[in-house]
Amino acid sequence: MATTSAYPVTIDGVRLDSHAYNIETKDGRDLGAALAGENIDTGMRDGVIWTPNKKVGQGRIVLQMWVTGADAEGFVPTDNYKQYRDNLDFLRRVFGVTHRLLDVRIQLDTIGTKRQALCEVGAVIDPSMISNFPYTAKMTVELIIIGGFWQDAADTNYDSNIGLAANTDINLSAFAPATAPMRDLWVVVDGPATNPKVIDNRNGHYVQYNGTVGNTLQWVVDTTQWTSKTGSGIAFTNSGTDVYDNTVFAGGHAPKMFGITADPLGPQIRIEGSSFGANTRLRVRGKLKYL
Repeated sequence: MATTSAYPVTIDGVRLDSHAYNIETKDGRDLGAALAGENIDTGMRDGVIWTPNKKVGQGRIVLQMWVTGADAEGFVPTDNYKQYRDNLDFLRRVFGVTHRLLDVRIQLDTIGTKRQALCEVGAVIDPSMISNFPYTAKMTVELIIIGGFWQDAADTNYDSNIGLAANTDINLSAFAPATAPMRDLWVVVDGPATNPKVIDNRNGHYVQYNGTVGNTLQWVVDTTQWTSKTGSGIAFTNSGTDVYDNTVFAGGHAPKMFGITADPLGPQIRIEGSSFGANTRLRVRGKLKYL
C-alpha cells in the first residue's frame, strides 16, 4: 500500500495515510486532558482552598479526514463512487468497534518511536462531499482516550540490582521523559526485607507491606489489578500468596496503590524497611505516560 506520511497514525495497526483515505491536518492530535475535581470555595475566606493531586478526565483526539474514490495506490476506477463507498465502509469497520478499545498510535520520528492511546469513538461527523471526480468527502472522527493519557507502547524498567540498602533515595532517570503520572505499575521487592515501604518522593504517596519478605522471596504489587502478593519466583506475575490485608498505601495516587510522579526534577522514589541483606532488590516496571 502506498503511504504518504513519515509520521502516520494507526488504528489497530491500520495506517490512515493512504491515497484512499487520509488525515487532513495534525490539529487535534495533541489535545490535553482537563483536570477533574475542583478547589474548595467555603464562602468564608478569600480565594479558595487548593486541592492537590487532582486527577484528569478523559482525553481526546480529533481526526480531520478525507475519503476519496481511489484505491490505496491512488488508482481511480471508472466507477469511482463505488470505490469511495468501499473506502468509507472500511473506515466504518475500523472505527465501528465497540467490544474493545481501539489501539491508537502516533509515530513521532522516522525511526519508529510511537505513543499509544487506548480509545473509543466518541463521535463521527458524517462525510461532506468536496469533489465529484474522484468522489471525495471530508469527515471528522473524535476518539476518547479512556485513561486520560498517551503512553509508550513498551514498558520501561528500573532495577536496583541486589544489595540494595534500606532508606535509599532512587532517581528514576529512565522514567524522566514522562509528562504525566504513572499509576499502572509493577513494584517488586526481593527479600530479605522486613516491613518494606516504597515512597514516591515527589508526591509523598507510599505503599508498605507489614510483614517479612524472606531471602529469595518476592513481594509483588500490581497497581493495575490492585494486588499485593508474596512468594518465590513471582516477579511481575499475579501468582503467590495474597497479602493485600497486610498492605497499606496512602497519598496523592490513591485510590491506586502506588504511582510515580512526573516532575521537572525527575521522578524519585525511596525504599525503607529493615533487615535488608545481600539479595535485597527493587524493580519497577511500567509505561511512561504523557499529557
